[in-house]
Formats: sequence, C-alpha cells, structure tokens
Amino acid sequence: MLATTINATSGSFSINQSQYLDNMYQEWVIESGQNFPLLISYEVDTEGSCDFLYIYAIDNYDNLQLIKTVTGSDAGVCSTQLPTGRALVVFETDGSVCGADGGYQGFTINFGLENQQNDTHIINRLYVKENSFVNGSSSVIGNLSIGKLHDGSSSVDIYNNNKNQFGLYLYSNKPWASDTYGIYSRTLNGTGSSSGNVYGLYSSVAGSTGKKWAGYFKGGDVEVSEGNLKVNGNSLLQGNVGIGTTPSTEKLSVAGRFTIAPSGTSPDNGYCGNIVITKPAASGQYINLIRAAQHPWSIGTVYNTSKFAIGTGVINDANFTNPYFVIAQETGNVGIGTTTPGYKLDVAGSARVNSQLIINGSGQEGVSLNILNSSKTGAGEASRWAIYNMCGTYGNSLQFWAYDNTGCPGGLCNSRLTLMDDGKVGIGTSVIPSDYKLAVAGKIIAEEVVVKLQSAGWPDYVFDQNYLLKPLLEVEQFVKTNKHLPGIPSASQVEEKGLSMGEMQNKLLQKIEELTLYIIEQQKQIDELKKQVVK
Repeated sequence: MLATTINATSGSFSINQSQYLDNMYQEWVIESGQNFPLLISYEVDTEGSCDFLYIYAIDNYDNLQLIKTVTGSDAGVCSTQLPTGRALVVFETDGSVCGADGGYQGFTINFGLENQQNDTHIINRLYVKENSFVNGSSSVIGNLSIGKLHDGSSSVDIYNNNKNQFGLYLYSNKPWASDTYGIYSRTLNGTGSSSGNVYGLYSSVAGSTGKKWAGYFKGGDVEVSEGNLKVNGNSLLQGNVGIGTTPSTEKLSVAGRFTIAPSGTSPDNGYCGNIVITKPAASGQYINLIRAAQHPWSIGTVYNTSKFAIGTGVINDANFTNPYFVIAQETGNVGIGTTTPGYKLDVAGSARVNSQLIINGSGQEGVSLNILNSSKTGAGEASRWAIYNMCGTYGNSLQFWAYDNTGCPGGLCNSRLTLMDDGKVGIGTSVIPSDYKLAVAGKIIAEEVVVKLQSAGWPDYVFDQNYLLKPLLEVEQFVKTNKHLPGIPSASQVEEKGLSMGEMQNKLLQKIEELTLYIIEQQKQIDELKKQVVK
C-alpha cells in the first residue's frame, strides 16, 4: 500500500475498530516543513505480540531512525529529536485475529512541533508518558488527561489502571491564618437548564471483592452547610453522630425535630414533639422492642385505628389487633385486655392491688364501687351491686345498693346494707334510731343469739337474803290493775318503743327467780300442812 503523506505542523490520524483488518500494512509520512523535532503521542489497543505500530524519525537524507515500537495496549508520547520536522508511522497486522473478532479498538496518533528554545510543545494536546514535575503555575486551556489519551468527555481525565496506589493524591499544608481546601469544587446549574442533575463531586466505585468506598475521610469533619445529605444505599457509621449538634458520648445526638416515615409516606409536620413517627393509615406497629431470639414488644396503634397500644409484636401490622394495653384517643379511656374500653380504666380479667385502692369523689352519693354480673337478667335480680360513701340526706354512711337491669325508677333500686359513720348498722333500712346500734327492716332468724351486757345487773340479786319479794296478793292486785307483771313493759310500750332483748332477758330471769322463791315458800307451807294432817 502506498504511504499517506501529511503536510502539516500538527494533526492526527487513526485506525478504528471497523478499519482494523487482518494482514494490514499501512504507512503515514509526516512532512511539517519546519526545522523542529516532532512530538508524537499515541494511544494503542491492538493484538499484543501480533500487530505492531512503528514510529521512525526521518533525517534530511531520507534515512529512517526507529524511535518507538508499540504492540498490545499502550499510550504515551515520544520525540523524533531530529530538527527535521519529519516522521514515518507504520502499522502492520498478521492474519491470526480480526479486529472485530478480538474487540481491539485500533490506535490514534497526534503530532505537533516541539520548540526546544522555550520548551513549549506546540501541539493540539499535551502527552506525558513518564513522571512529570511542575514547580510553579500551569494553565491548560483545553482538556487534560493523565494515564491515557483524552477522549473529550471531561476537562480532566485521570486513568490509573494497575499502575499506582493513588489515582489522585493531593497534599495541602496551611501555614497561614486562612481557609485551605484540599479539593474545592464549585459547580453551577445554568439558569437556562430545565432538567438534569449537577454534581460538585461524583464518585463511582465497582468491584466484586473487598471493601468499596465511594469516599473515605480520615480525620476532621464532613460538613454539609447548605443543601441536604442524601444516602440511597446502606451506611456504616462507626463513631458518634450529631445532627444539628456536636456529637457527644452517645452514638446519635439530635438537636431539633426527628421524623421517621416509610418510603412513599410524608411525615406529619403539623404536630409538636421532638420525635415524630408517621405510618400509613392502615398500620399498627410503630416501635418494636426485641430481645435477641425472643418475642418482641410493639408500641403503636391498633391496626387501622387511632388507639394507642402496647402488645406482643406480630409479623405484620394487620395482625396487631389484640394488644394488652390500649388508650382510646376519642375518650382517653384505658383498656387492659380489651380494645374497646368503656370506662376510664377497663380491665378484662383479674386485677390485684397489694397496697391501697383509692377511689375519690364528692357529693351526696359520693363515688361508687360497682360489681356487675351479666348473667343476672331478670327483674329483681341484682345485676349490679354498688357501694357508696354517702352523706347529706342519705346520712354519713357506707351503703350497699342493689340494681336490676331496669334500675331506678321502676326496677330494683334499694339500699340493702347501711354502715353509719358512728358504727350503727342498718339492714334493709338506712333509718337507725339514735339509741340503737342495729336496725333491721324485716325478720331475723338465727340458730343462736348471745347477748352480753356491758354493765352489771344480772338478776342473781333476787336470791340475796335482803331482797324484798313482793307478796303474791300484791302481785295479784297489780296484774288485775295493769294487765302485765310488775317490771315488765306493757304491749303498748313494746309497740311504741320496741323490745330490748338484753333487758327483757334480764327481767324475765328476774321473774323466773322470783317465781322460784314463791314455789319454795309454797312448798314449805305444803310440807307444814302435811305434818299437821299426820298428827
């Protein structure tokens, strides 16, 4: 194939993948017409040890001097060093692998004049293959690529493929009193831009093994002064974290409001409180407290309601319907063992108080303790017993009232037992005469009644020799006149004042003892008459 001659002081040429063929041999002759060496950069991706790129310097007598042989994948820059401004580039391939089959990209050549008087490379791009040191200020008007030939997709391109530990290493020392930035990025989204994202710093990390850090910061703080910090993946924070405040000894310190809401649900910001947890309306469990390998406790709301609840955690919210403890939002009623509390405290089950149960109230009826039995449904059956601490027209007393399902008025609504504050007791009545300790409205039956007098007066004094026993004639006359025994109340008196059991027992015993004395006296008279008859 004839050589291609390029008459220019700078330029480029290439073989791309579609032009990359088997058994190729092609030459390019560069004729700059200037008496300066040529600076030639190359970026090559070919079949190693099979396909070759040769770069020659040409002197003024057309002699060739090989300055670079490239095979496989490589990039760099070389100089012809001869002040002739001439070079030859040769590319040849074998017949073993087609470029399209092997996936090789071919090569690209850039060239320009090298001005050796002021060390300025007059070329379209600057390529430095070996290490470089810049002591001073440098400006790159175009794009800058390190480690590979620039492809035009970014202003600065650093390509570190199996070469160094650090792709980019920056060192900044601050010996003066001002701000120092290791990396300063300032990116603007133009006013004419209606869409698209703007990234001040973009890092993409990939790999199958080992740790992958999109950003690694050691020492100092990471501060976001304006805008938000957004993390879409998982995060591991091994130190203490402060949000709105300097981190303290706790793992997380928050100064301000802290909201939690699942994806797709907006937090409720219209309520007070430093911690706000928002979940969809059809939800239940908000907070789960779990001890390792044990059943969790859940704190939240009864599923699909606004009732605050505490109970055993379940697999999903829809099953959180039967917690142990409930507070109804509408009424403030508290339920233990029930989700429908009808009272300020509603317990479905047994309750135990080891010290005091205090019930506080006021008014004539005071406050009541109610005992219910739903099995009592008939008229006159006390489905509810109430214990009252009463005053006023009811008297200062503790009273037990019975109610059926009809209640007051028309149904069973009666005081069954009254305990007056002064110790008097009423059964079936709350009206107790002042001189009595027990008042019963109705009959009393007992197998045994013991009456013990608190004062002396048991009638054994009848048997004293100084006791004056009334003559029977006098007793006869009293009975005829008064229609009752002496010392015994009349029927009208009993009807009016009632009967004192202890006093009556005392009087009856007195009469029995007097009767005994009368019999003894009569027996003596009978015995004396018998003696007279025998004589």
